Amino acid sequence: MVIAVIPAYNEERTIGNVLAEVWEYVDKIIVVDDGSADKTAEIVKRITKSDFDKSESDFNNKNVEVLSHILNRGLGAALRTGFAGALKIDVKTSDVLGTSDVNTKLSNPKVATTDLINNGVAADFRLRSREDAEIIITLDADGQHNPEDIPRMIEPIKNGSADVVIGSRFISKPFDSANASLREYCLSLSKAHAPLFRKLANFLGNIITFLFFGIWVSDSQSGFRAFSREALLKINLKSSGMEVSSEIIKEIKRNHLCLVEIPIKPVYTKYSMSKGQNLLEGIKTVFQLILRRLE
Repeated sequence: MVIAVIPAYNEERTIGNVLAEVWEYVDKIIVVDDGSADKTAEIVKRITKSDFDKSESDFNNKNVEVLSHILNRGLGAALRTGFAGALKIDVKTSDVLGTSDVNTKLSNPKVATTDLINNGVAADFRLRSREDAEIIITLDADGQHNPEDIPRMIEPIKNGSADVVIGSRFISKPFDSANASLREYCLSLSKAHAPLFRKLANFLGNIITFLFFGIWVSDSQSGFRAFSREALLKINLKSSGMEVSSEIIKEIKRNHLCLVEIPIKPVYTKYSMSKGQNLLEGIKTVFQLILRRLE
């Protein structure tokens, strides 16, 4: 089973179209409404409960699920909630946590109960590994990622050549981060069809990620990823904000997971360009990464 995890914060303008395009390539969709003030969650729930015509009834059968945060907790927290939903069947709490501290429990097919702590709040969980969740993908809710790239994203995992795949906006061919030269990367970056400030911001993000965690990737801040179930069970995320993208890279290295980057074709619109990192968020992200590095 392929499960898509889509974090969403105030995405009422795009979430309906994103779901309609993604469902053709996955078996289940989990939307994490991260405390949106608009109708994001309402739109998703209406889609899953509406009367469908013949083609849309297939969409309904794909099992779209909404997990909601009462407050806006950030991208990292939304991803952890989505991953928990993708990997677990029974979760007895209103505040679904991420995979942190539960990996040994998840590897046990029997239902287990444990007390977890997240941001100082205890929650009682009934955990059971969702054995049919073979591949988990993440993509943004603003329409920037093209769902037509999903089959290429999951193929390296299906054929056993990768544990994690990152969709890179800045390369033109599959990129071997471990062996590629700086010249190859710069050449690929120069050919990338992306706004200049996105290229510069991503390059700085890549450098910071490399300096802090010792692993170089061409698009460290990409939100388009694919994980095998086994890989995701090993990844222990603690971040709540945008710094989670770099933390995922750190966890890939820490667990000696095989990473492959493949080129994707982002869909840049005026709306999607207004989303993502800005200068203030970038500063906050660097500060949080420094704190993580000092832990």
